[in-house]
Amino acid sequence: MADPALLSNTIIGIQREVTRGVAPTTGVYNAVPFLDGISLSFESSPTEFDVYDGTRMKSFTVGGSRAVRLRIPTVLNYEQGQQDLLRAWLHAAAWAAGAITADADPTYYFTIVAKMELSTGDEYLVFTGCEVASATMDMPLNDKVSVNYDIFGLSQTTGSAMPGSATMGSLTGKSPFTTGFTGATVTWNALPVPGAFTASLTLDNQADPKYAWGGTTADHIINKNLKVSGTAEVYYRDDSFITDAIAGTLRPISFVLKSSEAAAEDTFTVSIPKALAVNAPVSDSAGSMASAVDFRGQYDTGISSIIQMTVA
Repeated sequence: MADPALLSNTIIGIQREVTRGVAPTTGVYNAVPFLDGISLSFESSPTEFDVYDGTRMKSFTVGGSRAVRLRIPTVLNYEQGQQDLLRAWLHAAAWAAGAITADADPTYYFTIVAKMELSTGDEYLVFTGCEVASATMDMPLNDKVSVNYDIFGLSQTTGSAMPGSATMGSLTGKSPFTTGFTGATVTWNALPVPGAFTASLTLDNQADPKYAWGGTTADHIINKNLKVSGTAEVYYRDDSFITDAIAGTLRPISFVLKSSEAAAEDTFTVSIPKALAVNAPVSDSAGSMASAVDFRGQYDTGISSIIQMTVA
């Protein structure tokens, strides 16, 4: 009997697909900096029904529709696997000068491979035709920033080797971006907002598997318009959020995060040139008064998009 696979010995890699649903058989699957709490599954939605004949035994289950569903929490850093996921999340073209912009790039789909070590040999779970349905970036007080990905895919296979001659990469040890280093800040209307202590950002691609007769797996996956929403909370010092929420004024908002990497990779900035404050509650926060803003991102002609991410 093999010893069970351990989380600490598991590697998850990502590589873009040339043909959707076909796992790349060459090149490197870049390692993803994932955290505990992953879920890699092939989910079904079975239908149950009863037929009555006096025996109370004629109940049936039909398999129902099935789809790959992956939930992968990650730490935000500049590892190549994280760069790949961020790009897929935004449907962006390739990183250019340390920046990606949400777009309609047609090659946003990818294969995920999970390598698990057993005492009798390695096992591989291969998920193809994947795309990021939605993800949330959590930016807590003086802590690492995480990105929690919700991913749909078309199919799953298992095996004892990587696809073809492809290889699994490894993490290089990039430091996490955090809210605790000097320079980390939230800006509203291009001005730093002092006293920020929590924020989160969600990008929803509105992805949904679609099905057809002749099989239970997804025929294809649709995605609709990108929805960008988030919240930021700061200690109350002025009425900026409230005033803009009442007036319905569009303002730029950005989140500046820092790491201990070298100067060219120590700052991660999320920029939304046009954000609409939809709520601006004031509340008690453990004795301090806090001002929050719930916002929605809007399309901006300046970047021809809603959102941009930059590493510098």
